[in-house]
Parts: sequence; structure tokens; C-alpha cells
Amino acid sequence: EETRRCRRCQRFYTNPIEECHYHPGRYVGQPDMKFGGTKDVGWSCCIKKLIKGEDLPGTSVWLPNNEALKRSCKGCRTKDRHDEDQEVTMALSHFPKQTP
Repeated sequence: EETRRCRRCQRFYTNPIEECHYHPGRYVGQPDMKFGGTKDVGWSCCIKKLIKGEDLPGTSVWLPNNEALKRSCKGCRTKDRHDEDQEVTMALSHFPKQTP
């Protein structure tokens, strides 16, 4: 099977019918120290949920180093299947296929 990348979760997959866990927001890296470091760090969608007091996947307690806010954490939204990123598929088609 060919490896493809999902446009939502950005992960590579071979089975398109497995669940896709993704973040609909964007990831905010380090706080901007020029402006007093007031910017929140983490996924914008999860930060909004934390501010509203909603639970996040894998956690029910707000901690400053919350696993749910790390870039690599499991997405806070789920779809029943991946959505292929056609541009990445096209780019990968220009490379020779590896045989095991």
C-alpha cells in the first residue's frame, strides 16, 4: 500500500479508514517576550476549551505543562477517517518507491 498524509492531522498513514485525531486550531509556540510573554502556548483550540473550563482528551486538570497542549498531543477532534492531502501525494509520487 502507498503511504499518504492526512491534511487534517498531518500524519502519514496507509489505512485511510482508521480514525483521524486532529486539532482544528493552530499551534502557538513560545510566548512572545517582546510583548510581555502574554501569549498562551499550545493548541489554540485546546486553549479556548481550557479557558471555558471544558475537559481535554487525556486530562481533566489544568496544569502549566499540560500534555494536551504539546504540539505532538492527540488531536481534540475526531473524524472517522483520514482526508488525503493531494498535494503531498503528488510530491511523493516523484520519488522512487522503496521496496523492503
